[in-house]
This record gives sequence, C-alpha cells and structure tokens, in this order.
Amino acid sequence: MCEDPLSIDPFHHLFFLLPVILSLQQPSGVFAGDFFGEIDTRFLYCAVNALSLLGRLGEVDKEKTVGYLERCRNFDGGFGSVVGAESHAGQGENGM
Repeated sequence: MCEDPLSIDPFHHLFFLLPVILSLQQPSGVFAGDFFGEIDTRFLYCAVNALSLLGRLGEVDKEKTVGYLERCRNFDGGFGSVVGAESHAGQGENGM
C-alpha cells in the first residue's frame, strides 16, 4: 500500500533535489535546463528562484551567476537569452 502523500515530510526530498539543481550550474555561471546541456537565462532564473524558496541560495556560485547575467546584458539595456543574443522583452525579468 502507498504511503499517504500528506504524511511525508515536505523537506524529505531536499536531500535529492538540491544536488540535482546545483549540478546544473555550468562553469560560466548559467544553469542548464537538463543533463543534455541546453542553457538559457530562463533556467538560471528557475534554479535561483527554487533555491531561494528552499532557503539554500547560499549554495549558488553568486559571482559566476551575476557575471553571466552581466554578459547577457546588451547595449540597449535589455538581456538576451544567452551571451551575444539579441535583447528580448521576456528575458528582462530573468535578468533582473
């Protein structure tokens, strides 16, 4: 019989979840969306947001993450989805 999902400690899976999220951070500071390696500031935003909600933001390499975002910023003040990409209105939230 299956265990009642409401009786499971909500932090039980952090032991497994945190290493997965952290392993997706690339040497450049961006986060990959999966183990296949697609990178984009959307994934960076999701990873940082999830770690913040879990109270584990201190485990991110902040210097590399901020550096990557700075390199995605363009001359017009907007952000591209990756370094060198044109500015996109949807990326502004990810970059801020």
